[in-house]
Amino acid sequence: MKPPRSADHYRGRGASVVGNHVVRDHMLLGGLVAFALSRVWPPMDCIYFWLATVFVDVDHYFNLLFWSNFRCFSIKKLIRFYGFIVENKKKYPIFLAIESFHTLEFLGLIFLAAYGWNIPIFRPIFWGISFHIFVDFFHLLRVDALQSRRNSFIEFFLLRAKAIREGFDPTQAQKDAASFVMAEPSHS
Repeated sequence: MKPPRSADHYRGRGASVVGNHVVRDHMLLGGLVAFALSRVWPPMDCIYFWLATVFVDVDHYFNLLFWSNFRCFSIKKLIRFYGFIVENKKKYPIFLAIESFHTLEFLGLIFLAAYGWNIPIFRPIFWGISFHIFVDFFHLLRVDALQSRRNSFIEFFLLRAKAIREGFDPTQAQKDAASFVMAEPSHS
């Protein structure tokens, strides 16, 4: 197995696969779709759609906070955290990740608020998150990481229990990535 990439790798283009995905795919594509929807949706709904498309990724930041024991608050390190995982995914025999706001359970709760409880503000939010997950699917496919994300808390905990029974730590990648970014100087 090849060793993990050095910190120098991530200071340049290494984390660009992760960073560019967020900027280009979610901000730009979400904005374009929101603009297209402005022909049929009220302006505020288009804004809510775009905001949901972009800011649903806040759960990635919560993951970094969790894995760094709430000591790392840097957006740059967040991008390197996920860049480390993407670049080193073959090092880990089993890798499980869950982004809470990307799960079926969370999306189901937003759907229930939008259409079950009939709270209008949640309709564009539901569609914005759905669009985000759709775009993520193609990004994960492109970086050969489709199997890394769990789409449900139930699926995550069942697979986690199985991996632990088989002697694997399914969260080792996150632990290593957090150690990696925490070892970097704080000015980065």
